Amino acid sequence: MNLTVMRISKEQLAETLEDKRLTVIDLRLNWEACTTKIKNAVHEDPIDIDAWSAQYDREHALALYCSTPEEKTSCDVARYLLEKGFTNVRVLSGGWLVWESANMPVQSKTKAPLPGRLIKGVMSD
Repeated sequence: MNLTVMRISKEQLAETLEDKRLTVIDLRLNWEACTTKIKNAVHEDPIDIDAWSAQYDREHALALYCSTPEEKTSCDVARYLLEKGFTNVRVLSGGWLVWESANMPVQSKTKAPLPGRLIKGVMSD
């Protein structure tokens, strides 16, 4: 089985960000500390690949990125997905650092809304 990890350039990815046939997946391990992400990206935990990958069709286009320019986490996840039968997986060349340093499209992360009711002793509206 050929498990060659294909790359996608920052320019190629920027051109396809609005394409609904592509899902951009943020695999950064320091997700909680991050304030921005690639536009329209979804965060997935690289440790829970089996749990989140089940929601994607194996032919759906996925573009993965992580924090490091060496793409270590993204490549590991891409190889695993390829082993599981995914056919259209790409890794962002240079990862988040290259994307951000090139001033490519980003958006603020949204935070989960606080509960609307009082949790006694913890928080109030």
